[in-house]
Amino acid sequence: MRLILATVLLLAASGASAQTRFGSKTLGVLLVGSSSGPGFASTVADLRKDLGTDVPLQEAVGAPNGRDLQRAISALIAARVKHIVVVPFYLRSEDPELQQTRYLLGIQKFPSQTFVNERHAHLSQSKVKRAVPPKGVALAMTSALETDEAVSDAILERVRGLGREPEREAVVLVADGPADLAARSAVRAVVERHARRVRTTGKYREVKTVVLESAPQSSSDAPPDLSKGAPRMRRDGDPMQELRETVRALSRSAKVLVVQVKLEADGSERGLRRALEGSFCRFEGKPLLPSRELTAWARKRVSEGFKLPDMVKFRDDGQAPEGAERKRLILH
Repeated sequence: MRLILATVLLLAASGASAQTRFGSKTLGVLLVGSSSGPGFASTVADLRKDLGTDVPLQEAVGAPNGRDLQRAISALIAARVKHIVVVPFYLRSEDPELQQTRYLLGIQKFPSQTFVNERHAHLSQSKVKRAVPPKGVALAMTSALETDEAVSDAILERVRGLGREPEREAVVLVADGPADLAARSAVRAVVERHARRVRTTGKYREVKTVVLESAPQSSSDAPPDLSKGAPRMRRDGDPMQELRETVRALSRSAKVLVVQVKLEADGSERGLRRALEGSFCRFEGKPLLPSRELTAWARKRVSEGFKLPDMVKFRDDGQAPEGAERKRLILH
């Protein structure tokens, strides 16, 4: 990671232009993510500064929809780009929102069934219009953050901000997981890999992971109330029980530092803070963004994405979820 950052700084210091780095093709960058906040805005600003004015950059954040993606793509086309690199700021490649984005961009044939079922049931039997660039403009999406060391480094930065004696400290990494057991296990596997790196690099006494189960949100559910920091979690039993028990066990022999594995704050950190009241631990609830490591990761992905072939395979008028009855209604 330090090597990547040093290379980027060297290019900037030597006055290397986008023309030099990316050849004669006009490159455009599209950042997609589940939420925007101060950290993401700072990351966008840093990346835009590094890429320079020769590489236009657009963003589309929040629940993926064709309108926002088409707006961003149209802005890049207006800047006469010929190759669009999509960089997904998602912690998991199989995130339902990212799957839906792949569908909207013509990379995936059908919409994300999970995204439709849990968040947008009104789309379950409707065609959803895509947002693809015109022929002659290539579009490629890079991989998500997943198990990249940049995430481990960003987590370690947050952990180090909470303590100063790693040999006497234990770390608990808290992440949100989907209601589906298999998908939640996949999330845990990713976070545990970061946990191992944090323990090895930071030389902490112990590093544990806790994955909180999010409850599926149907069309009849009211939107989650985040004004009080209430995360969407399972309604049966105590969703914080594993977290409390983990902190309690570790605190018997170590100072406990709790870090949430989340790119942006969304209100759930207030719920975690309340759940940890009375526990012997330190928790500040800072998200991973902004982070020098994650900004460097995005710069690396842009360079890698520029070498990828055009991934747009589907340019139809839209598809309903696989197996659903098709209706004439087309949603943007």
